[in-house]
Amino acid sequence: MNKELVKLFDLLYEIKNKRIMVVGDIFLDEYLYGKINGVSTGVKIPIIEKEKIEKCLGGAANIAGNIAGISHNVSMIGGCGQDEYGNEIKRLFEEKKIKLYPLYMNKSIVKQRIYIDNQQISRIDYNEYCECNLIDICNYVNEEKPEIIILADYQYGVINQEIIDFIADYVNDKTIIFTSRKMESFNIEKLPVIVLNSHEMNSYLKDINNDKHKMKGKEFFVTHGEKGIEYIKGDERITIHTVPKYPVNVSGAGDTVISIISLLYDSNIKIETVIKLANIAGGIAISNKLTYSLNISQVIDELYSQSIKENCEKKIIDTETAKKIVRIWKNKKEKVVFTNGCYDLIHLGHIKSFHCAKEWGTKLIVALNSDDSIRRIKGENRPINSLKERMKTLAFLEMIDMVLYFDDDTAVKMIKEIEPDVYVKGEEYREKDIPEKQYVKEIKYVPMIQGSSTTCLINKVIKSMN
Repeated sequence: MNKELVKLFDLLYEIKNKRIMVVGDIFLDEYLYGKINGVSTGVKIPIIEKEKIEKCLGGAANIAGNIAGISHNVSMIGGCGQDEYGNEIKRLFEEKKIKLYPLYMNKSIVKQRIYIDNQQISRIDYNEYCECNLIDICNYVNEEKPEIIILADYQYGVINQEIIDFIADYVNDKTIIFTSRKMESFNIEKLPVIVLNSHEMNSYLKDINNDKHKMKGKEFFVTHGEKGIEYIKGDERITIHTVPKYPVNVSGAGDTVISIISLLYDSNIKIETVIKLANIAGGIAISNKLTYSLNISQVIDELYSQSIKENCEKKIIDTETAKKIVRIWKNKKEKVVFTNGCYDLIHLGHIKSFHCAKEWGTKLIVALNSDDSIRRIKGENRPINSLKERMKTLAFLEMIDMVLYFDDDTAVKMIKEIEPDVYVKGEEYREKDIPEKQYVKEIKYVPMIQGSSTTCLINKVIKSMN
């Protein structure tokens, strides 16, 4: 049983209503795409034809946007201008259903990335420093009463020592996560959980002269890019390596990692699992052209894929978890194929049926009759192999993506719950009444291999022994 996945699904229902507040610097990430359309006749420079502009939340706002992919109760305090870009920022917050408490500045901060023929060639920054008012921030925090607070400093003024001290005193039994581009600028004695990258960590260690005493009582999550994430608490160190991904755009990947850690840190799951999920989310983020906004379905799908590669027995899951994963697959336009049987002694006919079934879709689910179900159908001397053995055997077959079992004599109930796109049976069932047929969109038949069946195999064994 894939217990890690089952626990994660349960956890998602718990955290989606948590009150989470992000305090930090808001950016508007703007992506300008164009293509070379000729050369200027005067100064010999390429002429760029503008194709499209796309806008996303960046900086601390991207952390809030990522969290809003899971939690339904997200708020943000940050600076933005009363200008065209500020209006776009507010629109994006409304779109993601994040409550914004704006600290108004002279102008909004914009990071404009220029892509020519799908290659980023430059970035143009429109920067501004935010002079924040502690009283306003105190009022906003007291109004929201968040359970989790993320302080995200990108060195544009929203986060200062006064704000840190107020938040740290406010927290008491609440979770507070801190990240900064320049950790050494602050006294972080009261901040227990720190997320930063390897460069920021090295600067911090240099500032404290590698004094481990000053790190006492703190938990550090350090991102190392393609090398994964390291967890440090006193003498304890845990490093989980990431699955290598080709980086398309690294902008905002760190924000995605911070979001996952903030959501799951105080959720009673192992630190290793938190880091694994943060690694997965970061890997998805760098594979996207735009600043990535967390999609928990993608993270769960990737977690399932990675877990069954590491341990194929994790393909064996319960029906409720299967329904949730199948829903994710269908949202990705995967074609789900379902087949079922006793699979007591695996033979050539079974392998051929699995091979054909996988060719008719992109995901293959195989469901087995339980031991009691087989006894009712085949007699008291069957099955020869227990359900546990049969399920594990099938889990080792690479073409199979998920393994389930059912106690009924037919798979009708399970098919009604799973709702596969294609149902697969052997050719010998074509002229028979198939109870499951009326509950599937499409049914396919696999040609039989003469003499290839469990009964024939058993008879051969008995004959050879005699």
